[in-house]
Amino acid sequence: MAIFASGSVQTTTVTTGATKIFDTTSSLYATGALLTNVTIVNTGTVACHVGIAAVTTTGLTLGPGQQLTIYGYSHVKGDTTGDLYAITNSGSTTVEVGLATVDATV
Repeated sequence: MAIFASGSVQTTTVTTGATKIFDTTSSLYATGALLTNVTIVNTGTVACHVGIAAVTTTGLTLGPGQQLTIYGYSHVKGDTTGDLYAITNSGSTTVEVGLATVDATV
């Protein structure tokens, strides 16, 4: 189960077109906030492929129920180069994306 920072989860339906799943301009975050360590959870029933910009099916595959935390992710609110996208091969699925509250253990 993902541990998200309080109130920072963005829930999105991912389809066969590149879908923005993490928006750095979201009103969930304060102006100038540093957004770090993002967790993505596929809560739907179809696999999706995660990447940056106009992702294709060559992105990182995230199956139903799977979770991915991107440690080292770091963008300031409003830096749209940090937006994350996903796509499905067919059908649709739901993903939850938010800032992780637990730092990586080395």
